[in-house]
Amino acid sequence: MKLKTIEKPLKTKKTGGKMKIGCVREIKDGETRAGILPKGASELVKLGHEVFIQSGIGGKIGIRDSSYAGAGAQIFRNAKNIWERAELIVKVKEPQPVELKLIREHQTIFSYLYLASAPDLVKALIGKKVIAIDYGTMQTKDGSMPLQYPMSDIAGKLAVDKGAQLLQIPKIGKGILLGGSDNTSAGFVTIIGAGVVGTAAAKRAQALGAHVTVFDKNKEKLAILAEKISSLVATFDISEQDILLEVLEKTDLLIGATLVPGALAEKSVKKKMVSKMEQGSVVVDVSIDQGGCIETSRLASRSRPIYIWKGIIHYCVPNMPALVGRTSTEALTFATLPYLVKIANGKENAIINNHEIYTGVNLCMGHVTNLALAESQGLKYVPLKELLLVL
Repeated sequence: MKLKTIEKPLKTKKTGGKMKIGCVREIKDGETRAGILPKGASELVKLGHEVFIQSGIGGKIGIRDSSYAGAGAQIFRNAKNIWERAELIVKVKEPQPVELKLIREHQTIFSYLYLASAPDLVKALIGKKVIAIDYGTMQTKDGSMPLQYPMSDIAGKLAVDKGAQLLQIPKIGKGILLGGSDNTSAGFVTIIGAGVVGTAAAKRAQALGAHVTVFDKNKEKLAILAEKISSLVATFDISEQDILLEVLEKTDLLIGATLVPGALAEKSVKKKMVSKMEQGSVVVDVSIDQGGCIETSRLASRSRPIYIWKGIIHYCVPNMPALVGRTSTEALTFATLPYLVKIANGKENAIINNHEIYTGVNLCMGHVTNLALAESQGLKYVPLKELLLVL
């Protein structure tokens, strides 16, 4: 039986306490994740909200439109019809250029946005006076990042897996097994950043049997990482440049794993340092979403995922969790749904009363409300609390 989709003339009048929530198919290169699962749509519908889903949203991860329809969502063929109707758009990745013309003024967008590296997108969203809530800058009062954590954990694991694969490329990679084997040496993995990505990568690399070294400028993070894993992982302050250089000379896999919420990544490893690595070694820069923390990193794509710099393989493709779309969607939506429900039940109250949502608001009514974002792009910063009274 063919699933019926809806393409009726637009009616934008708001009824009661309902929120009109839309989720469109992700069109960014290589993206496989979905912004919401059927069980999430069902919960929102049960709360009295309307949920609009674009046909095929879960196609890349094996979820049929009928599952969303069965959850009470309304299915539309075209993204345009959803952007027209929805007050709140929930996505995985930032709006792409072709989507910018579909955004309505004062719409709320709830997604990973990484605006620090996207000045054109910032300009467009400011022009539309949207409320842009970035998963990637939402923080609890203790500084942890609940919506960054699940994807960072997956990305850290994937960084080691991808690096191990690239080391095995005939004639280009070193041809080594990271964990070694009987009567052979294990490989050396160096990680820049001791946060969630770095910790996950260190655990993965250590589990494979590799030698692991982690650098960070935050000594407390290094101590926590060392406590979580074991004394077998060497940790150093990134300011100890002579040690970093010495370690890089024997590094087989270098992983960039730094994060400054809302800001561009700092170039922690310079070109001259990378040049000391042996040919056939691999660089995987997970922080490429925010410009990369390794000076030789440049943005790559799923269609052309690697490039060679002085004989060293580089993998700098953003959105690594999209490589495992089903796992990533389940992990992400489990984390986002409670916040999505709060926003749907009352956007203004959610922003005012929930610290995580408050810190996620990067743009509001034409103003930049995230200090790191404003500083990274030379824009005026307006504290969100100054705008709350007129929301």
